[in-house]
Amino acid sequence: MSIPIESIADAAMADCILPTDIMLSILTRLPAKSIQRCKFVSKLWCELFCNPMFIKMYKGQFSLDPNNQSAIIFDIRERVMSLINIDSNDSPKKPSNLFIPLSDRPGHMFLIGCCNGMICMIHHVEDIVYLWNPAMEMYSSIELSEVGGRYIYDNRDDILCDTHRRVSYVDGEEYFVSLGLGYDDEEDDFLLVRIVGLFVYGYLTTSFDLAEVYSLNSNAWITVGADFSFGVEKGSVVTVNGNPYWVAHTNDVEAERGDEEDALVYFDVKLLAFKIMSLPPPYLWSMHTSFVDLNGTLGYLECAPNIGNTDSCAKVWVFEDSWICKHTIGPINRTFDFDSYVMSFVLCSRNENILGCYNDKCFVYDRQSNCVEDILTLEKHIRFKICGYTPNFEPRMLTAR
Repeated sequence: MSIPIESIADAAMADCILPTDIMLSILTRLPAKSIQRCKFVSKLWCELFCNPMFIKMYKGQFSLDPNNQSAIIFDIRERVMSLINIDSNDSPKKPSNLFIPLSDRPGHMFLIGCCNGMICMIHHVEDIVYLWNPAMEMYSSIELSEVGGRYIYDNRDDILCDTHRRVSYVDGEEYFVSLGLGYDDEEDDFLLVRIVGLFVYGYLTTSFDLAEVYSLNSNAWITVGADFSFGVEKGSVVTVNGNPYWVAHTNDVEAERGDEEDALVYFDVKLLAFKIMSLPPPYLWSMHTSFVDLNGTLGYLECAPNIGNTDSCAKVWVFEDSWICKHTIGPINRTFDFDSYVMSFVLCSRNENILGCYNDKCFVYDRQSNCVEDILTLEKHIRFKICGYTPNFEPRMLTAR
């Protein structure tokens, strides 16, 4: 029988002047690194912070914090990772460098995505996936199965798109492998979803061969099927409520590369099953659009630019039984040069601040003040990936770096 958290907290804080409930309220608001340091105060404090109820309280508190929203910016070419809080009140907002401690060969690392405080990366030479919590400075490694073969790069993709695929030759055929990170909050379990399908140069087949799901709790892979035929060409585009999403082809014939994808496929982490849903009406796969997590709801940012003017806007679509255009954010005051114009919105925070890119700049648009702040020059960031990231406390199964 588990000991109530109140009893553990009372014992751990017997010498504290403040009441236990106030101390718990304070502790659940501390940054994850501070909690990690507090574990060394005593065995009782360590027991408290490892208690599942405290972890649940901590995660619940941070999920409600409107200012606890950061972005990971990963330079694909240089393998450099930066972290910036896009909802902070700091001015100017400056990204900080994150040292990637996962391998002695970081040049072969690639960012898969982020979910619930965990960053997922793959080493495409060692065929190892890493789940890394930079707030705790800890990680866990996952060995991939041999199905699907070795990971390689595909340089056809544009800025802001996933730039990875994994290809192997099995029985004379070439196979494509795509990865997505999920999280089941009921089981408190991270899941790595791995889709394998037949790949043909110049064509994308809808042949779905198999999918494997790795559970961090059980440290094991299981094979799952699907009730419908689909094919994916890239990694997952976003994770919402723990479910990873892919843009997919679902028709029964091969579709020429460049045709519009016609559906969203997601993996339900609670049912361990693939589901299908429609794309938003204005969807067009390009660098100017992004799927996002809007406070636990699947969202889609549509760029509505007027080149040469200062009234470019972001149309915010959300899925609530069907796709609806919730509202328009902007105008975002930026003048764009026609010849070098590259505009995209890649992230929307809880406060609906926008992280976007134009020309050679990365910017944050503050919806409340209607101000735009350039945060990063992209001259050396020709190819990069950006993911939403929320620091979190995750003490299980991880190895200190």
